[in-house]
Amino acid sequence: MWLFLDGICYVAALMSDLSLSPLQRNKAGMRELSVGQKVICKNKNGRYYQCEVIKLTKATFYEVNFDDGSFSDNLFPEDIVNRDCAQLGPPPQGEVVQVRWTDGLVYGAKFVAAHVIQMYQVEFEDGSQLTAKRDDVYTLDEELPKRVKSRLVSSYVRFSKPLLFRDPSLL
Repeated sequence: MWLFLDGICYVAALMSDLSLSPLQRNKAGMRELSVGQKVICKNKNGRYYQCEVIKLTKATFYEVNFDDGSFSDNLFPEDIVNRDCAQLGPPPQGEVVQVRWTDGLVYGAKFVAAHVIQMYQVEFEDGSQLTAKRDDVYTLDEELPKRVKSRLVSSYVRFSKPLLFRDPSLL
């Protein structure tokens, strides 16, 4: 059986003897971010860059249990196709719903809960912007996981290498 938690897939049989703490950030210790704060976030290209928080917003995500035993806790209200959630709000807990998944197909599920999540709009040095959950944003003083460190691009490296290649005397 597979368990999906915060976008990470775990094998349930192995979880009984393992602690999740090394695999997850300490959510209790994560401080709220503020506009103007410098942070590290994953860009659309899959690499992590320093950027600045430019806006705080809230987003509503729905949690459902699918008929096949899997679940999702990050559905948008518009993913529920058999109810106008924009007009009616979330379904009652336990209500059977139809969910349009990322593959375009519709799957049966039971509604669990609606979660209002703080979102952070960040701007990268190149002017591009994206909106991310707190789990996907790191403060400059947080310990970065190895997967983030290995994909972290510093401003110095990104902007200085092209200059070195333009001037052969610097090589």
